Amino acid sequence: MFSRGARVGRAAQKGEPGPHKSGPGSPGFRDQACAYLRSCRAICGAWFRIANATQFNKISLLTGTGAITGLNLHIGANVEPTTPDGSNQITIAIANSNTTGLSIAALSLATQGDANSAIDTLDGAIEEVSTIRGEIGAYQNRLDSMINSLGVASENAGAANSRIRDADVAKSVSEMVRTQILQQSTMAVLAQANQAPQMALQLLK
Repeated sequence: MFSRGARVGRAAQKGEPGPHKSGPGSPGFRDQACAYLRSCRAICGAWFRIANATQFNKISLLTGTGAITGLNLHIGANVEPTTPDGSNQITIAIANSNTTGLSIAALSLATQGDANSAIDTLDGAIEEVSTIRGEIGAYQNRLDSMINSLGVASENAGAANSRIRDADVAKSVSEMVRTQILQQSTMAVLAQANQAPQMALQLLK
């Protein structure tokens, strides 16, 4: 049996690679940590770009700025009271969801402590994103419900309008028929009145 030093010496004499140090201070470990850090920064950069680029009608939805901090959508048929009670409008507010708002813009993996802190920060960011997604889903469900409700109200209003128009047409038709009957009866009476003198003259002949 050879000792570890003897095996390393024999490997060096034969030109074989000896055992490599793989601890935190080794070059391979540092390269791997740098690769992870570059990957993390690339993901955060993509996250930041998506959050800033997500817009609807020129309104940024995920940056927590502008109209999205208190966007009022009128959903009812009446005027919202001076003190809003949500009966005719809803207010949408979405928190800042980019890397700055989630505190992940400057993560570091330089040391083990930094890595542990980054993991804790990412866990918090994941929870925050889950909460924001839940709020957006709730807004979407409310809007879907209101769209369905407004669709039913519009259909009912259209049906009522049709019934009113049909009633107006029926009334107009009945009035026209009544007027025609009165005109015809008047003409018949006049015709009989004109025939009476002629019949009297016939009798005198």
